[in-house]
This record gives sequence, C-alpha cells and structure tokens, in this order.
Amino acid sequence: MIEYVALAVVFTSYAFVDNHYLAGGLYILDSILFSFTIALATYFKKTIRSDEIASSSSVSFTINHIAAVFLTFLLGLL
Repeated sequence: MIEYVALAVVFTSYAFVDNHYLAGGLYILDSILFSFTIALATYFKKTIRSDEIASSSSVSFTINHIAAVFLTFLLGLL
C-alpha cells in the first residue's frame, strides 16, 4: 500500500512540477519505487503457491499500470 500511495504522490507531482531538477528527482524516486515492484514479485514467488501467483501478480501489475499511465494522462490534462 505504501508503494502505491507513494506512486500516486509522485505521479501527481509530475503534473505540477516546473523545475527540471525536481522532475529528475521525481523520476529517480519513481525508479526506486519500481524496485518495490520487483521485491513484491520476489516475495510472491517465495510465499505464494504457484497456482496463486498469476492472479495476484495480474492485480498488482494492473493497479501499477493504471497509476503509471491512466492517472498521469488525466492529471496532465487537468
């Protein structure tokens, strides 16, 4: 949950930032948060039965994709 809230803050900040250094910092923070996605996938592989991985991962990746693409687009229009 922390990852997704932080991503929402980062993507919302992209819509309002005017300073290219701050935008670069947000990009770096976004890249760091992406490492949480990798950690989550590793956690899934180690703790969840193999028949449950596909459904859990698909929900996680769908939420991440919505946050990364759809919300950014909408906030950019705003």
